[in-house]
Amino acid sequence: MIAYTPYLILLLPLMAAVLIRLFLHPFPKIAVTSSVVACLLSFIGSLFLLSSGTPSGGMAAPPVTWIEFGGLKANFGLVADPLA
Repeated sequence: MIAYTPYLILLLPLMAAVLIRLFLHPFPKIAVTSSVVACLLSFIGSLFLLSSGTPSGGMAAPPVTWIEFGGLKANFGLVADPLA
């Protein structure tokens, strides 16, 4: 679970925005609540990631294949170092 925390940090607010736009737009109180919950979960994930760093100070999420076409394979990955 720790390995995919950076992806969840990025995708939770995006998923909440899509959910609000597609389904929750007519219900403003539920939309606001889901938005705040997604941002809070993203913040908690950020704190968790910050506190569980490696001894060298860096952390890398495993790469995910973004596009695979013929001989081309493009991966997407995240790396956090002490400076970031």
